[in-house]
Amino acid sequence: MHYDLILAYRPIKSRRVSRNFQQLDVGDFVQDLHHELIGGMPSETTCDNMVIHYEMSLKSTIDKHCPKTVKVQTLRPKMPWYNSSIHESRRVRRRLENKWKKSKLTVDKDAFLEEKGRVDDLITKAKTKYFHDKLFSADCRGQFSTLNVLLNSGSRVLPSCYSDLELSNRFATFFVNKIRDIRRSLDMNDSTQHVDDGEAISIPTTDQFNVNDAGCGELPDVSSLVNLRPVSNEEVADLMRKLTNKCSVLDEIPTWLLKENSGFFAPILQDIINVSFSSGIFPESLKDAVISPVLKKRHLDPDSLANYRPVSNIKVVAKLMEMAASSRLKEHIEANNLSENFQSSYLQELIRPRRFLYATRSSSDSTLLHQPKTRSRVGDNAFQACAPRLWNALPRDVRDAQTIRTFKNKLKTHLFSFVV
Repeated sequence: MHYDLILAYRPIKSRRVSRNFQQLDVGDFVQDLHHELIGGMPSETTCDNMVIHYEMSLKSTIDKHCPKTVKVQTLRPKMPWYNSSIHESRRVRRRLENKWKKSKLTVDKDAFLEEKGRVDDLITKAKTKYFHDKLFSADCRGQFSTLNVLLNSGSRVLPSCYSDLELSNRFATFFVNKIRDIRRSLDMNDSTQHVDDGEAISIPTTDQFNVNDAGCGELPDVSSLVNLRPVSNEEVADLMRKLTNKCSVLDEIPTWLLKENSGFFAPILQDIINVSFSSGIFPESLKDAVISPVLKKRHLDPDSLANYRPVSNIKVVAKLMEMAASSRLKEHIEANNLSENFQSSYLQELIRPRRFLYATRSSSDSTLLHQPKTRSRVGDNAFQACAPRLWNALPRDVRDAQTIRTFKNKLKTHLFSFVV
């Protein structure tokens, strides 16, 4: 039996749905969205109704001013370092290889191997020049992105599967069952705990438990966290400024557009968050998230679903609500001294600012820390001595950073200078 096989290369094409936000008239968009929100206000102001009305109004308005467009893209391997010299040298190498295969002569083989080495040298020089220029011409973020490409650390590892749909269903079933098991284990309504031998151990309730009899002393007078304090317009605007420009595919508009118009969106989101806090209900529509499975460690088996952790990408409104609730929970914990004694918060008590007994050149630097004297190598490696030494060795502009994000960016730039 004979078959005619056509082995022609066919490029892979994909359909991409996007919006051109650069051509959006922000003034007209905000004005129409304002009329849309006021016109269809729900009669029953529940948290779910407010969120649904906000999302539907936002979707209809953005579809009017910035409709979705479908683009067909041809997926080709990215080789920006490829040039005409490499292309011509590869053609010569291919001709010499075919000539050697036909003649079987040693002279033709030597010519082919010589041209093959020339092609390899051209590719190595082109790659080196391209990445060298890219590293030294890019900013800090671009430099780390280039390093991820060189180290192949940005590639996602997934289990082997027959189709993407089958793999998604496997992950969804596994994560749902895992969360169900965790909720079942944390169910406080069950007053018994079953052990392996089948015996049931009775767990006493709070009323039955006597702290003094247990020898733990008296519990501190702790105020109950009955409700969450309402947010203000300024607080919501400040939380929006702290957001990164990353957004979820579930969001109708990008985060940068929301941040640039924080004066308009802050009062709307303030009402939604306050209604959620007062009612104690988290909106159902904000519980949707895009789940990305990430391998916990590189050396783990990628075919075992238990070695993956789910990373949720939620909507921007849900992030703001979460940030506001987290700040109030933190205030309650600090006000009632409920933090764990063995957490890392005690480390701040081991370091203190440096105090100068007389005026020196560095006495005006208030960011320096006191470094205690030690008499052994073990003492040098202790946190109390090592942390101030590392901190004082940082440049002044890194230590003067006002925010954590600015500190991280400056610290990356400083550490990267030692690599290059």
